[in-house]
Amino acid sequence: MSNEEANFECWKINVYFKIMDCVINGMKNRFSVESLKIGVGVDNFIQLKYEAEMMVIKNMMNKESFEIDDIIPIVDNNIFLNFCKLLQTALTIPISSASCERSFSVMRRIKNWIRNTMTNDRFTNLSILHIERDLSHVIESENVLNIFAEKDRRIS
Repeated sequence: MSNEEANFECWKINVYFKIMDCVINGMKNRFSVESLKIGVGVDNFIQLKYEAEMMVIKNMMNKESFEIDDIIPIVDNNIFLNFCKLLQTALTIPISSASCERSFSVMRRIKNWIRNTMTNDRFTNLSILHIERDLSHVIESENVLNIFAEKDRRIS
């Protein structure tokens, strides 16, 4: 074994395997058994390891390694109906918890020491508006004001 191969083996054992162990343990601690099964299922689905339709599509690919972008032009929605449904499901399942973590950081920004007397209803509504801000930016304030102005607000 050459000196370079020995250095590589030493690096692999002392660095790479330790990092991979940390990553795997972190994934096991962070995600539940069910979400890990979903992730493995999605990975197997992407790798086309199950179902007859997937085997046909894999044979149509004519290569061992491929990406989702390579599969989409080949798949016809009318011919591979089950595969298309599974592909839509796999692409819409959130694998990470980033959106949940963003929600908690939003809550800290909204309810700070200045707004400490805010009621829970108001806090919930402000949080939803901030978390879903891409949807709330589309809403035109004129339309909301017009709807609000149509109702009689006088106290009798």
